[in-house]
Amino acid sequence: MSLKEPLLSFEKISTIKNAEKASLYERYLRESLCHSGNVLYEYEIASRKVTSFYPEVAFFQEPDMCKNIPESWIQAGRVLSFSHERLRKLFRKIDEGAAEAADLIRFCRREGEAIWSKLWISVLQETDGTAKKAFVFSQDVTMQKEMELTLLREQQYRKALVSHAIVCAQIDVTEDTFRTI
Repeated sequence: MSLKEPLLSFEKISTIKNAEKASLYERYLRESLCHSGNVLYEYEIASRKVTSFYPEVAFFQEPDMCKNIPESWIQAGRVLSFSHERLRKLFRKIDEGAAEAADLIRFCRREGEAIWSKLWISVLQETDGTAKKAFVFSQDVTMQKEMELTLLREQQYRKALVSHAIVCAQIDVTEDTFRTI
């Protein structure tokens, strides 16, 4: 038995262990995305094509919706009209060389449900310095955005109520307090 054989065995074991660890991390990421409502895509800048890393959680799975981005999403009616230009501008920034771009976009699911999505695009630099691909991360922020809009409506409602009032008071029954506003 030569000295090289144990070293080769050690390298093989190390390679197998690293592959197992990578597979485990891959499973963790997949499970995290499945349960979080977040989606991860790869965007090919030159061909304007997206590919989902995990099709089971992808928002846009249909083959015709993965080409000619963002126009295919808009034409399919999956982006609400007031977000059309914001989405085009987001991808235009990447196409023009920006390292990253992000915006809040209003999408429409296949079932017809409208959602708010934080879309974040980050370009991957190749070893030669060129930018051929980017990650597109979509985070469903519908609950947060709806709470913000509810708070804004509440503030506007309160402002309208007190605009013509002579005296306004706030009663806090949880703390048993009364104060004029």
